[in-house]
Amino acid sequence: MNEDYILHVKGQQEGPFNLKELQERWRTRRGINGDTLFWQEGMDEWIPLSTISDLLQTQSYNPHIAAGRESDKRILPAFLLCFFFGSLGVHRFYVGRIAGGFVYIVALILLLVGLANPHIRELGGRCRWLFSGVGILLSGITILVDFIQIIVGAFRDGEGNRITRWT
Repeated sequence: MNEDYILHVKGQQEGPFNLKELQERWRTRRGINGDTLFWQEGMDEWIPLSTISDLLQTQSYNPHIAAGRESDKRILPAFLLCFFFGSLGVHRFYVGRIAGGFVYIVALILLLVGLANPHIRELGGRCRWLFSGVGILLSGITILVDFIQIIVGAFRDGEGNRITRWT
């Protein structure tokens, strides 16, 4: 089967579309849905897009990642920021992943509230574990994952571009 897809939309044929174009159209739902019929060379009949929805979703197309674009950010600053200020999420703010940086700050606040607040200590071990344990898990695991991704060059900036240059 070849890669070109012909669509039957509102009584008219549209296409051909390659897989990446079809995935983008599926993602944005521009005039198509699971009931939209498609055909490829070698097929006997038109079938609904819902039969290949897994293909359209699991191999989603990100133009930045697919093009292999390189970030203008550098590994060394991200590495040092993660090493020294990882619990504050400063390395994520540096690369433009702002929401992720705020998650780190929330995790740190939960950790500090659980450890330092005398009212939580009075409530007992379970409540203290809820605050400090969740904070430790969120902070520790995510910092370690980010640290490893930065070292091996798999960390991405806020636009999805890989950070590959050290300096």
